[in-house]
Amino acid sequence: MNRGTRLGATVLGIGLVFAVGAGCRDEGPMERAGATIDEKISEASDEVGQHDGDFQTMGQKLDDAAAKAREKIEDAQKRADED
Repeated sequence: MNRGTRLGATVLGIGLVFAVGAGCRDEGPMERAGATIDEKISEASDEVGQHDGDFQTMGQKLDDAAAKAREKIEDAQKRADED
């Protein structure tokens, strides 16, 4: 294939890509479903972001409870070792 033929084929290929792309403006069911999923994920992320303080407080309470439980277990082990 000579250079002129390859250039013509390339231009034709690019033109076909643009023509097909221009004709595919309608969203299909999968595109709509994907957009809905993206929207729901965004909404859920926003909702979680609004409760960051609540999650941090809950996490701190869990950490405190774990520390207290650890202390009680250590105390019980010390008493068991003394007996």
